Amino acid sequence: LLLVNVSIAVREASLEWRLKSSALVGDLITECHRFDSWSCFFALVTFRFFFVEMQVKDIVILLHPWKSVQPFAAVKMENARSYLVGFKDEYLFRVQNRAGQELGLPVQLLSKL
Repeated sequence: LLLVNVSIAVREASLEWRLKSSALVGDLITECHRFDSWSCFFALVTFRFFFVEMQVKDIVILLHPWKSVQPFAAVKMENARSYLVGFKDEYLFRVQNRAGQELGLPVQLLSKL
């Protein structure tokens, strides 16, 4: 079952990689050395395998000041920065924070039995 878990993580990471490296989104830079691309993809697979939350995985994207798709505020006072990211409600936050678990989580639960 470990091989199934890894293959699910690779599949989900490749889908996320294609989405975030497209020219329309542009969250991942693909014009770099092949080793750098593979190491970033391996990190994405590892994040998917261990179900790392979206807030941890995409913190740079969430806190980027030039986005216009989500309520966002940033304050700098006395050499300290503070960020505030808004969601419509608690349930939407939970769904977006744990995206992609509907396929991998049942397999991991079965492998623990």
